[in-house]
Amino acid sequence: MSRWLADHLSWFVCAWLALWAPPLLFTMGVDFGLITEAASGFPVFTDVTVITSAIQLTLMAASIRGLASRQPRAWRLLVGALAAWGAHTVWLMQVRLRLDGVRTLAAPETLLSLGGMTVAAVVLISVRGHFRERRSLDARGHEDPRVAPGSPAHVP
Repeated sequence: MSRWLADHLSWFVCAWLALWAPPLLFTMGVDFGLITEAASGFPVFTDVTVITSAIQLTLMAASIRGLASRQPRAWRLLVGALAAWGAHTVWLMQVRLRLDGVRTLAAPETLLSLGGMTVAAVVLISVRGHFRERRSLDARGHEDPRVAPGSPAHVP
């Protein structure tokens, strides 16, 4: 199962970006004054939820290129995107707790976000082994300690 997830992770990331990029771009367009029909009333680009969402989607978009070739950097970018999502959720939870009290913790949006982060974390943990650094091998197939990863003699 983890191999299948690793093989198709880039498609999941693309689907997530397709769902979340349009609302974020609209919000940023309003914040920067490009869309004047719907003023938000917030100062330009100071809303924590917009900033954390932008960070999350930027990290996800940056990871797509390396996901197909299973580069460890791509996996780390997705972990960073998950951390940004966590910061976004924590910020929203504390704002809602201040405004509406403890009953907000059982709100469907909060439960859905926490459930989604849990699933994303489980997927990232399960595919982690498929995104390891590749070691250099000598002629007999043993690891060659003299060849540094990333050098021209490095064998994938």
